[in-house]
Amino acid sequence: MIKFNFNRDVVLEAMKEFGRVVLLAVVPILIIQLESGKVDWKVIGITGVLAGLKAIDKGLHLWGKEKENAAETGLTRF
Repeated sequence: MIKFNFNRDVVLEAMKEFGRVVLLAVVPILIIQLESGKVDWKVIGITGVLAGLKAIDKGLHLWGKEKENAAETGLTRF
């Protein structure tokens, strides 16, 4: 079992990444859908999930950088 000891800075940076992706992806989609009068919550939800995956990847990447002699980590491992 892998034990993750995340630094507070790593978690904070991952949350900031989530906020950035939500602002850049979810909000414009929501605005366009509100203008057209139809809101497709499935599209907004999927975009939000992708924002979450991006935040998790950023957190794992930063966590891997903190470890000594560790290869780059993240969801994609490169």
